[in-house]
Amino acid sequence: MGAGWSTGDSITDSAGTDTLTATVAGSITPAALSGIETLTLTLNGGAVNATNISDVATLNIADSITNGTAVVSNAPSTITKVNQTTDLGIVSIGFKAGSTNDLTIDHDGATQAATNASTTILNQGGALTIDGDATHAVDHGSTVAASATSITVSAEAAALDVGNLTATAATSLTVNDAAGAGATTVGNVAAGKLTTLTVNNKSSGATTLGNITAADTIAAIDIDASSTGQVVVGSVTGTAGSTATSLTVDIDLLGASGAANTFGALDIGADGTITDYNWNSGAINQANTVAAITAKGINAFTVKTGAGGNANALTFNTMANVGTFGDVTIDSDDPVTFTTGATAATSIGNIVLKGKDTSSEVNMGTWGASGSVGNITWSGSFSANSDLTVGAVPVSYTH
Repeated sequence: MGAGWSTGDSITDSAGTDTLTATVAGSITPAALSGIETLTLTLNGGAVNATNISDVATLNIADSITNGTAVVSNAPSTITKVNQTTDLGIVSIGFKAGSTNDLTIDHDGATQAATNASTTILNQGGALTIDGDATHAVDHGSTVAASATSITVSAEAAALDVGNLTATAATSLTVNDAAGAGATTVGNVAAGKLTTLTVNNKSSGATTLGNITAADTIAAIDIDASSTGQVVVGSVTGTAGSTATSLTVDIDLLGASGAANTFGALDIGADGTITDYNWNSGAINQANTVAAITAKGINAFTVKTGAGGNANALTFNTMANVGTFGDVTIDSDDPVTFTTGATAATSIGNIVLKGKDTSSEVNMGTWGASGSVGNITWSGSFSANSDLTVGAVPVSYTH
């Protein structure tokens, strides 16, 4: 239709695989559109009120000017894919109130880097997938998807950056970095209903998340890396709400990371419990770090480091903000250090420290302030620098 589509137009077609292509530079409210399955719009500052549009399954958006604004409002819930192929300025895709459709924001067939000033998805009350491109970098500026019930960020070979993410209704956030060199970036995340955070890095690039503000619903953090890329996660806070947080943490870094993996502070409040904290890193020749952990207790704390080389080390900043521990197991092929140990803990279960050879080193610092500590067992070989100091509590020691 070129630039001829306008307010007042009525278009009806039979069901099939029909496409309407139009350029929009102003604001229009078509009187009717039905029987069209694919809507391809060049939005050069265009705004389409889609309240009278039905049946569309795929919405393609682009511009032919610099940073054209693209606004679609009151879209039908039949749309399951929005495909952006050029850079745009402000992008806003809104659905009719109460829509529960799943949606993929895609960039298939992109002709250039898809760089937005901001990206907003309104009233989309189903699962949202943000998919990158194999060739061109994608940068959403920032992403607001307040109604989506789950969000998956899925990179391809090129870089994908969704910016700061508003995920008000999402109960799960998954970040997948596929094989390839492109970095995958999510800025600060606001997700007050989040229960599950999953990160998968299979690439040679960095998977980076900013600070995550969750609430007492956060129940599982699962982070996996299997290639040469690195994982960087900011702080995770899960303190808001009236219910004590119960959380599991599983970190498996089994690739040969090309840069250090870093994890910010984890705070689930003085009443929250980490039921299981598991760290497993392979032959990584990097200095990996974990910032402070704050919790009422950690029921099981297990750490395994592989033999990665002279630079490989794992450092926990402080355990001083954890009140109790169940069993603690450290299997150290390469050094594990606690800058500050569990100096305020009132109860600690059995502590088992395993070494491989003289490259194994466990620097525990001081553990226990009062109460009791279970049996302490050292097995295998360690460097002469390994240490554990027990506070003023009764303990049984085995070597």
